[in-house]
Amino acid sequence: MTHEQYMNAGEKPDVVIEQASGSLRLLGWERPEVYAKAEGDLSMRQDDGQVTRLRCEGDAVVRVPHNATLTVEQSQGDLQIKAVQGRIQVDNAAGELSLRHSGEARIGTVAGDASLKHIGGALHIDNIGGDLSLLDARDVEFDNVDGDVSIRGANGSLSAGNVGGDLFIEGVNGRTSIGNLGGDLRAVGVQGEFSAGNIGGDVSTGGAPGPLAFEKIGGDLNAQGILGIQADVGGDAKLSFASTNVPASVSAGGDIVCRFPPEAAATVHITSANNNIAVNTPGAGRSIEAGSYELKLGGGETPITLASGGDVTVLTNAAPGENGHGRPRADFDFDFDFDRDFGAFGSGWSAYGERIAQRAREAAGRAAAKVQAKVQAKVEQAARRAEAQARRAERRAQSMMDRRMNVEGVWHAGHPFSVPQPPEPPREPVSDEERMTILRMLEQKKITAAQAEQLLAALSGKGA
Repeated sequence: MTHEQYMNAGEKPDVVIEQASGSLRLLGWERPEVYAKAEGDLSMRQDDGQVTRLRCEGDAVVRVPHNATLTVEQSQGDLQIKAVQGRIQVDNAAGELSLRHSGEARIGTVAGDASLKHIGGALHIDNIGGDLSLLDARDVEFDNVDGDVSIRGANGSLSAGNVGGDLFIEGVNGRTSIGNLGGDLRAVGVQGEFSAGNIGGDVSTGGAPGPLAFEKIGGDLNAQGILGIQADVGGDAKLSFASTNVPASVSAGGDIVCRFPPEAAATVHITSANNNIAVNTPGAGRSIEAGSYELKLGGGETPITLASGGDVTVLTNAAPGENGHGRPRADFDFDFDFDRDFGAFGSGWSAYGERIAQRAREAAGRAAAKVQAKVQAKVEQAARRAEAQARRAERRAQSMMDRRMNVEGVWHAGHPFSVPQPPEPPREPVSDEERMTILRMLEQKKITAAQAEQLLAALSGKGA
């Protein structure tokens, strides 16, 4: 049975949703009233402090004044909040969260995905069990996201703790700090200082001058148009400096290709574990078969260190390969025998051919190792995402079981409502993870066989 209720609350009331068992839509409107409509039981009251408090069963729609201060303590289903400009706080949401055109917001725990757009005040998020999508916010801070994160347009600072998947950032104007990231990082158009802890995958930056600081990058690094950088890279590193006014240091397990602008003024300390350094400066190019080399550009004022486990190629304003020198090395498959083909020219040619063949074999080995490492990283990342998905499915199944048991009258002590009508069956089909979760709960004797059957039926949209 559907219930409706109105209550005068003023233009800037405090509204608290204590409990919502189904999907909940919270919408701002011009009236100084709170209106609620629920498919099940509905309770609305004002305490001595004139705080409007609601409890609703089943799917519900609640309208509050635009400037209301809103708190959602517990939402069992999906939660949508739109056009509420006062401070918003969500303590716990068992489903997905959608937040649009709000003021300052603090989000506690969201079991599913979260999509937030046009947040006018500071935003803090504790934990998101799924993916996070954010558009147009300011002073963003979040502690943990199990899935992927996409952030577009953030004024002020951005502080992120742990991200289980990939992270994409575009158009952030302020200081950015990232904790640990399980997947890849891509940053575009990010202004200000940028620092990150451990990155499990690859890092790509463009239009993010920094200075940049990465504690550890498990994959490759591609940083273009940077001012300064500090990074420890497990794979290859490709760097392009817009200026050399800031000291820089990059250590890479693989190859390094680095380009400097024509006006660069730096002393570049280069080390190559492969004893292969190529330098291309205006009008000259040279290959250095040595483990270390010092290159002075301009007045040499800024110290820059490049340490590679493979080869190092340094370019200035000359294009790669210009004058036939300094080309970034390419790996070739040699299908001939150097000793045989160069033997007629004497032992010197034969030894030279062997050195080239050995380098080719080493390059092929490094390439194979990098491919294997990337595949392993992707496998581990997929496993983490599968675990996160299983956790979300378990939380959803637990939430559905709680709602089902509530319908049967098994309420916690002190619950003010009588037994409501059964909620609308969920629209999403039951997943394999949810079936396995229910079977595990049955095996652990958390539910009875009858409850398991009812829960499976409810998840399938067939509940009685």
